[in-house]
Amino acid sequence: MPDCFIAANDTIALSLLEALRLLRKKVPDDVKVVGFDNVAESKMSNPPLTTFNVDKMAMGKRLITILLERINDPMQRSRLIYIKSKSVIRSST
Repeated sequence: MPDCFIAANDTIALSLLEALRLLRKKVPDDVKVVGFDNVAESKMSNPPLTTFNVDKMAMGKRLITILLERINDPMQRSRLIYIKSKSVIRSST
């Protein structure tokens, strides 16, 4: 069993918390879990989920800009995009 799971989003992380509970693993004593996107349920889970809060409006605007650029120039090279996020430390780590 790994020491920590870092999930692609909070929905996956919350499902993982449930699976670990069924396996009788104690979070965070046996294994730590981190999600991403800070959905409302993450603070109400047992234990409350450590996650990352991302500016979804900024991410959506950036996505639309990139999509329009790609439509206008389909041969455009891929590039790395950074969107600010903030860690939300709770009891799952």
